[in-house]
Amino acid sequence: MGHSQYLNLPLIQIADVTGVYGISFIVVIFNAAIADLIEQLWFKGSFKSGIDSVVFSGKKRRLFYFTIIIPCLLLFLVSGYGYFNLRSYKSLQDGPDVCVVQGNIPQGVKINANEKQREEILMKYVGLSLKTLKTAGKEIDLIAWPETMVPGILNIDPDILDRKIDRLSKESVQKLTDVTSANLILGGTAIDVKDNLPLYFNTAFFLIGKENL
Repeated sequence: MGHSQYLNLPLIQIADVTGVYGISFIVVIFNAAIADLIEQLWFKGSFKSGIDSVVFSGKKRRLFYFTIIIPCLLLFLVSGYGYFNLRSYKSLQDGPDVCVVQGNIPQGVKINANEKQREEILMKYVGLSLKTLKTAGKEIDLIAWPETMVPGILNIDPDILDRKIDRLSKESVQKLTDVTSANLILGGTAIDVKDNLPLYFNTAFFLIGKENL
């Protein structure tokens, strides 16, 4: 629930202390206070004063005001903390230009791809990366591909498994880095050996194209 307040900058500053759960708590408790207030006003407008004095009398009435005051006070303190934090921030500066490439490859094709399909997936992502850079009309600092979109294994020498897709993947991403001068962060598959058995796992590869990112 706290994530729904992402545009409310003063309110969400408290997340550096409480996390998103603190924001969710504020949202819930303040809305509960509003509900209690509406219910109180509805009772006053719908029942005779005698019944109203029975329903909201003594401790119940004091408890009602308590449940209204505390949420409002918490919201005031949290908002004040947020405004104070925002005022202390320096003006934001432009960060790196990032190109996120999404080839929309069906999950079934990605998992069960044959050699030809793997090459097509690789070439599609290389082509989309180059096309996006051309469309942007400016230099890009970082290109990002989604999880497991590099069909070959990049963390070992391609000659070890002697697979064409491993060589092609390594050559293609290195060429992309050279041509664009951009850093690459690519989702792919890596291999390790444990007890003489190969272990495959998802990972991310970072290829440096620029030193000033």
